[in-house]
Amino acid sequence: MKRTVFTLCTASELPSAGVLFRSLQKHEPDCDRILILVEQNWPIEQLQALEQALVCEVWQPAVLDIPDFARLAFQYQASELKAAIKPYVLRALLKQDRESILFLDPQSKVFGSLQAAWDALPAAGVLLTPFAFEPPSAADGIPGSDTIARRGQFNFGFIGFSAGTRVELFVDWWAQELSRHASYHPQAYFYGDQFYGQLACSFVESTRIWRHSGFIGGPWNAQTLNLQRTADGWGTLDGALSLFQFHSGDPAELRRAPSETQSANVPGLAEIFTEYISDYKECYAALAKFDCDYSYARYKDGKAIDGMERLVFLSLHPAEQQQYVDPFGPDTRERLGTYTQVDDAAWSPSGLLWQLWRSRNLDNQHQAEANANLKAEAERSRILEARCRERERDINILQDQYRERENDISSLREAIKTFQADIKSVQNSYKDSSQYIDEIHGSVSYKLGRLLTLPVRLVRRLFVSAGRCDMAALRQFREYRRVNGWSAALRAVVGIASREGVKGLVQRGRTQERFTAESSTQTIRRKPTKLLPHSESVDIIVCVHNALDDVRNCLASVLRNTAPPYQLILVDDGSKPETQNFLEEFAESQGVPLIRNEDAKGYTLAANQGLRSSSGDFVILLNSDTIVTPDWLERMLRCFRENPKVGAAGPLSNTASWQSVPHIFEDGGDWHDNPLPEGVTIDNMATQVAILSACQCPRVGFLNGFCYMIRRETMDEVGIFDEVTFGRGFGEEDDFSLRARRAGWELAVVDDAYVFHAQSRSYTSERRLKLTKLSGEALSNKHGNPLIMEGIHLTHQNPVLAATRARLSSCWALQNTRLAVMEQYEGKRVLLALTGSDLHPANPSFALAQALTEMGVDARLALLKSDAISLDRLALQLDVPVEFFESWSMLAQSLQHADGLLLDAGADDIVPKAIPELSNHGLPIIKLSVADLPIHYDTRLYTPINRKRGSPLNLLIIVNGANSSYTQLAIDIIKVLHEENGADAAVRVITESPTAVLINTCDQLGISWAELNKITAEVLADAFDAAQLFLNLASGQTARSISLQAMACAAAIIEPRKNSIDQVIIEAETGLLIDTENPTSGIEALRRLLRDAALRQSLQDAGLAMAPKYAPEYAAAQALNALFTSAS
Repeated sequence: MKRTVFTLCTASELPSAGVLFRSLQKHEPDCDRILILVEQNWPIEQLQALEQALVCEVWQPAVLDIPDFARLAFQYQASELKAAIKPYVLRALLKQDRESILFLDPQSKVFGSLQAAWDALPAAGVLLTPFAFEPPSAADGIPGSDTIARRGQFNFGFIGFSAGTRVELFVDWWAQELSRHASYHPQAYFYGDQFYGQLACSFVESTRIWRHSGFIGGPWNAQTLNLQRTADGWGTLDGALSLFQFHSGDPAELRRAPSETQSANVPGLAEIFTEYISDYKECYAALAKFDCDYSYARYKDGKAIDGMERLVFLSLHPAEQQQYVDPFGPDTRERLGTYTQVDDAAWSPSGLLWQLWRSRNLDNQHQAEANANLKAEAERSRILEARCRERERDINILQDQYRERENDISSLREAIKTFQADIKSVQNSYKDSSQYIDEIHGSVSYKLGRLLTLPVRLVRRLFVSAGRCDMAALRQFREYRRVNGWSAALRAVVGIASREGVKGLVQRGRTQERFTAESSTQTIRRKPTKLLPHSESVDIIVCVHNALDDVRNCLASVLRNTAPPYQLILVDDGSKPETQNFLEEFAESQGVPLIRNEDAKGYTLAANQGLRSSSGDFVILLNSDTIVTPDWLERMLRCFRENPKVGAAGPLSNTASWQSVPHIFEDGGDWHDNPLPEGVTIDNMATQVAILSACQCPRVGFLNGFCYMIRRETMDEVGIFDEVTFGRGFGEEDDFSLRARRAGWELAVVDDAYVFHAQSRSYTSERRLKLTKLSGEALSNKHGNPLIMEGIHLTHQNPVLAATRARLSSCWALQNTRLAVMEQYEGKRVLLALTGSDLHPANPSFALAQALTEMGVDARLALLKSDAISLDRLALQLDVPVEFFESWSMLAQSLQHADGLLLDAGADDIVPKAIPELSNHGLPIIKLSVADLPIHYDTRLYTPINRKRGSPLNLLIIVNGANSSYTQLAIDIIKVLHEENGADAAVRVITESPTAVLINTCDQLGISWAELNKITAEVLADAFDAAQLFLNLASGQTARSISLQAMACAAAIIEPRKNSIDQVIIEAETGLLIDTENPTSGIEALRRLLRDAALRQSLQDAGLAMAPKYAPEYAAAQALNALFTSAS
């Protein structure tokens, strides 16, 4: 037998329904459970969520096939409407061949099996239960006989039906009658469904009046039930209680019931109500997200429907009601105001009340409208006055700026006049001097003197000039003498001079100087220039074709995050009326020029309309589905300002092909959307991009057109978009990029600016693919594949962008570390002691100190004054305070004000010996050399800023000269490489401890070399950046971090297997490991990388991806934890 239990409720009654369905699931798990939700326009996702929460089916009235339902919903209040549609629910269920159906009031709870009711339900019949089985007493709080008689003798909060022809005929008649007579009768108190429903006794022969006094309970029969708590639930005089109805639909009754029943002294009733209220509160919390106002309680304009208006509408003849096509329309209220008859008598009390209500309501409405108009007018006046004052301030500022510019111009003109006079004076003096020199050169005495001094000048040219021009040779000699002694140095000079002459000797002295010159990129690696307000004029063109929500977001972000001066230009390319109206209102309110195409012309033509109307120093084509972020324009302009050859630029984004961060492709090979993590805003992402960017504005071959910024001079030279070839859209910006590059301009990605891109919704996916294919063919025909492939290579193989994406891939883990450190250790004062041996450019402790400072720790470097010069050379841009001491014993005084002390490798023995009482300070101390901190590096310093050249390949070797096996391996590799790959590879060497044999080998082969302790950190980073291959033969603490620094600069790493203790270098994944005891191991690894370009590129890419995982913030956090955990 197919059994079904259903109930009806509004959203506000869902907690009660929740109690009912939980109890049904427990005691009637096999029956179908259906909730009729008397609300409108709930989305399918919300209905599905409610079904999951209640474990039942959820229907809305729209699925019940109710004729003229809008009329019913308007004329009846919520409880009446539920009564009116109850027969329609039954009819729908019977049509689905459901054999047995029970209706339960939503304010009911099942305490046991309903099997008795299913058994009592007659075949093809109706099951009714009386309210009372004997005349009730007139106790306070209990319905009396008169009340029950007027409300109806049967309890329609519990009624059963079974399928049958007579039942279906009765349900159809019942539904028809309730379409006009379901209202609550003001005198009799009963609802129409009870009045007509009880006639089932007459109309359906198989109707059963079930007199089971213990099956169902409620406040009306509680006194006779004799409720008692049992082990399984509740018992009555007539057996176990199966169902209890808690109130009749009035929410206030539930709150009153316990006190009333207590006053009536009914056993068990207060307790069962308390239990129900607890269940109700639990369901209320679980279903709070579904709570909302009754959706049929208001007109479509949001105004509430008055009860009197429902009564007036109900009193209308059906033919008059049919004239209201949409009863919930805003004109219904006014139309109902024309009726003055209620209960068929305008002079009846009801009619008079209606007229009084209508008059008072209209007066209140008119007064409210008048007050609203006055407030609106006052607000408009206030806004206009504020705008006027703001414009006056702007005008005054501009006038002041104009006067300042005028004064500056006048001063410059005066200075120009002065300079012109000085130039003229210098020119006259030069002319006089030239004439005088010519006279001297023509004299006999000068010619005779030149002849007599010829031998002297020849000697000077041979010796003196060489010594003056090549002082590096003398410095080289002094260094060689310091390392090897006077005898060896003199023998080397004599040997070189005898073999190669004086010229070869001088050339040797230039080798290390050449290393420094070759390494200098003149680029600030650690810090970008300060971000300043701009003065350049900028036109921002936004082309729009529908997608109104995106347009709203875009324009709001531009107004919010863009500082003047700028001019917004809107091009409406045939948008629908909704978008068109918005743009017109926006343009009028903001004073923005608006260009309108009645028919869509396509993006290329629309963009050109905007470009032709622009006049700014720079112009930006901004897609309407973008969201700009704070300082975006200042960052873009800074790139143009510092790079005069850049003609066009674009920012990073979540989805902008090669400008996407942190990922380019999905696993399936399609472009990645890069959705933001939960809780992360667009501005949050922009902040991370700005923090982690290298600020290098990498040059590329193509730019994505979602945010395309062009210099005015470039557009004047190159022109605007090609409407003929790319009029359909797609490819027009690529064509412009190719034309700009061909004209000598550069394209740059502003790698510290982020603009969110929602992806275009103006084209379907099929049309997008078709247009992309057509634009690719057009580009190839117009420019040729070689130029296009060159641009793709410049964009795809870009180490700066690859490094940026790698850093941003782990930015949120890094941010969490920063926040955790700031929360726990901000304000702590920590000293980091370094000695002279620690002051070399590969030492990551400077990055550690910088990270501590940026995370709010008062970190300070402690050094001897004698090491100040070395520090200046290594840390020119370090924002960390430094405390200098005459001797380490003076450090003790500063320790009194410190919370912790970090000792670098060189200081971990010296400082404790210099301060014997150090252990008595009670100060936490960590020795970095034994603290087992994760390796780390300066992420802003060690980053690629130059593109790796194809040939020759650069090999950089860093070797510890004090290690003889490492030195010999380096020499062997240098010689083999010079013999086998002299034209295809170039070697550079950096040595920790220079030895004569290594220096001689480099000098003989013309290889640039330098000493690690005598170059700057910037030179070391430039050397890594220029190298495709790096051989790490360093030792000690230097060896741990130096491979990581090279990886971060996109070099393929080779290092000894015994040095790889941090799992950074994984064989054939992030580098190659060699056996230094076997010289051929290193040579073969090098040959392998020289031959295998794919492996070389793979190692470089993997290194770039891994390096950011070792940012100094992680080491700083671990150092602080170790420092202060040991203290506690």
